[in-house]
Amino acid sequence: MAVFSDSDILTILRDQNPWWSSGAVPSPMEKPYHRGEYYETSRVFTHPIRRFPVLSGLRRVGKSCILYQMIGDLLRSGINPVKILYVSLDTAVLSEAGLLRSLHLYRSVINNDPEFYFFADEIQKDSDWASVMKHVYDTFPAARAVATGSASGKIEKKHRETGEGRLHLIKVPTLSFYDYCAMKEIDIPTPDTDDLFSLHTLPQSVQASIMMKLSGLSSVMYSYFHLGGFPEFVNVSPADESYVLSLIAENVINKAIYTDLADERVNPSQLRKLFIYLCNTTSNQLNIEEMCSQLGGLSPITAGKYLEILENANLIYRSWPILQGGKKALKAQAKIYIADTGIREAVMSGLYPQDDPVQLGYIVESSAYKHTVDYCRVRDLSWSVGYLRPQASRNREGEETDIVLYNGHGILQLVESKYRNNPIVKDTDMILKAALKDKPGYVITKAPDDFGLISRDQSMLYRIPAQVYLYLMGLMQHNANLKETRKQSSEHAGSPTESLLI
Repeated sequence: MAVFSDSDILTILRDQNPWWSSGAVPSPMEKPYHRGEYYETSRVFTHPIRRFPVLSGLRRVGKSCILYQMIGDLLRSGINPVKILYVSLDTAVLSEAGLLRSLHLYRSVINNDPEFYFFADEIQKDSDWASVMKHVYDTFPAARAVATGSASGKIEKKHRETGEGRLHLIKVPTLSFYDYCAMKEIDIPTPDTDDLFSLHTLPQSVQASIMMKLSGLSSVMYSYFHLGGFPEFVNVSPADESYVLSLIAENVINKAIYTDLADERVNPSQLRKLFIYLCNTTSNQLNIEEMCSQLGGLSPITAGKYLEILENANLIYRSWPILQGGKKALKAQAKIYIADTGIREAVMSGLYPQDDPVQLGYIVESSAYKHTVDYCRVRDLSWSVGYLRPQASRNREGEETDIVLYNGHGILQLVESKYRNNPIVKDTDMILKAALKDKPGYVITKAPDDFGLISRDQSMLYRIPAQVYLYLMGLMQHNANLKETRKQSSEHAGSPTESLLI
């Protein structure tokens, strides 16, 4: 016997779909700023080749906001409001009922038109969600659908098992530094370029202009590092920062470990201890045997499984070493980066002064790596990011390059983080020893005026302040999504869904 009646379910559905009566998305739900993942989702959603986007990411990263923005687009394009169904399983009633029963009630009571738009939120709470999406795809050829989920490992597994070309997975990370600044509505003059890795080719006067325009972002960057890229916390007051960190710890970390990963056959206490250990060692190569020894009672096999789970849950990034030819090194240790600096701060808050130079160095490198990976996912799926090590290394200082963009043809770009006062690049450092013939290695610096191209023997380096690297990398990611959306809109002008593209 069902716990909740059809009447109970319909009551919640009407509450979750206020546009059925008002014709519009309430303004608090539909935010004015559109991040890059919104454009990517809209692009897949409206493409003439029908696929259903599935948004995967941490809690509180803004997945539901993207759904509301898309619903607003549909309403403004003239779609009948009752043709739009939003179901959030983040309520006891609908979580118990499941997606299929909610959909059937909607079809039998509210709207039985073959054309409808289905938005399913927090789908990880329905173990059969992928079959429901397949049912909608196969049974209703005129329907379009989008889904979001927070338990990313489970979402991706179901996507592989059941999607069969019907579903398109989109990872939604926390905000880039560019998105963060845009949401704070900071008045920043438009830089003369968004091509980060061509800065060294511009006239010196143009470079100086770009650096000047972005020089005032240092203090904003520290705020970004402190609370991370969670949209709802972008404009909190300093007095609420401690409270926000506790919310991140509870709503993001604890719920991910104790709720979203509950059926991953993990020991939550062990997993949390491992995650805390990783927060304290971010930006460093991970020695699994040493970690297991310090944690006690954890086998290397279990630790490896937990690392994969944390990565699939979007809580960490793993950077794998490559050799100078752009091939992955075998039997090597990964570097671990916490997926968002605010998550690390929620765990480590109070252990170090906020201006601790060593910790700031780790934070900058971690954020630079995140930005670079997130950009490559949008720019070109054949691009990967790792770190460079020599053929045989004793792990001496300087014998690696922090961030390396590469593809199947070799290395594309070298980046080294040197976020400190008066940083020095030694002749023996890997960024010089492995220098590319046609591109300078980029060195991330601290001082806003520490920029420019310099010669070192047969090699070149380009020094770039951290806030400029992060801002332009985020801008490139945003513009890559926007460019592809405009291209699709132009190519498919006049198609039934073209008018829905923004």
